[in-house]
Amino acid sequence: MLKGAAWSIPVIAAATAVPFASASEVGVVIASGGNACKLPGSSCKDNGWTKGYLQPLTIDNPTGEAVTVTIPSTVTLALNGVDVTFTVSPSTFTIPAGDSQRVLLNIVNQGNSPTATITGSIPWSHSAGGSGSVVISTAATPPCDNCTA
Repeated sequence: MLKGAAWSIPVIAAATAVPFASASEVGVVIASGGNACKLPGSSCKDNGWTKGYLQPLTIDNPTGEAVTVTIPSTVTLALNGVDVTFTVSPSTFTIPAGDSQRVLLNIVNQGNSPTATITGSIPWSHSAGGSGSVVISTAATPPCDNCTA
């Protein structure tokens, strides 16, 4: 009888640990970067971008509830090895359950915007208490197609 009671304690502990682990994962957001592109000359001036670069970022919400994500409105990334400030748009947004949000990082007025490398880390946090960062590493920046990345 005592053996049976001792065996039930770990089973109960394991059963209570599973909901706790699930609750701690609520709002987990997975972020990934995409291919950057360059904005040569005045090719995208109607969008407000000249002589610069666009770096897309997709943030996914694989959870069962809406999550509000915050990224700083500006982030520092290395452009050809030199730290520069990119503007993030949007920087705060709500992602419905099971959906994703596309974010654009842009920098303008960069001389002749040659093909470049963009590297760095972008921090983010979300309303359910999670946070993280996504690493950006773009080896080339072809011209943007129709002013989109």
